Amino acid sequence: MKRLGIDYIDLFLIHWPEVSSNCEDKWQTLNDTWRALEVLYDEGLCKAIGVSNYEISDLEKLLETSSVTPHVNQIEFHPYQNPKGLRNYCEENKIQIQGYCPLGKGQLVNEQKIIDIALRHERTPAQVLIRWSIQNGVPTIPKSTKEKRVKENIGVFDFTLTEQEMNILNDLHDGRKFIDGSNIKDKIDSQLPDGYKLGVIPEYNLNNHRRQS
Repeated sequence: MKRLGIDYIDLFLIHWPEVSSNCEDKWQTLNDTWRALEVLYDEGLCKAIGVSNYEISDLEKLLETSSVTPHVNQIEFHPYQNPKGLRNYCEENKIQIQGYCPLGKGQLVNEQKIIDIALRHERTPAQVLIRWSIQNGVPTIPKSTKEKRVKENIGVFDFTLTEQEMNILNDLHDGRKFIDGSNIKDKIDSQLPDGYKLGVIPEYNLNNHRRQS
């Protein structure tokens, strides 16, 4: 926070339910990591804490030992990847789904059904996709480095998709993903920065920060 020049972090997430191969017990490491986030949250250094790419089974394991329920589960979310079971589970446990990759790496803007809806509203396919996420109660994170695209992505609050249009987009789900997490463990092992030591949290002793019952 000192390096960023800020007093607190709005949202701090565990990126993936996976750890380095150096860790003997995956879930012990993940649970310890979550406890560290709980400490930061308790101390007001983070306004919200959460996870990313957690499935129902991952969340169940986390909730067995957590003191704070994740505020957010950030997942890949678009009409091709609309996991209703996970969404329902998160809603029941008051975990907000947040979506990334709303345009499916640009593939979804070429989907004819999305193009047809966009033409009816005189909008772009990207705006229709972002609006679809919002109307599903999923705040989404479109990504662009171009000012024109950023402005386009923001212009989604002055039109509404009809129930029929929402149903058309909801029915496109086929489980397709554009972010491959199968090799995330290898990436963790190969891309950790020099000096990074799992299990070491400088200046913190978690045993002295246990939540008082």
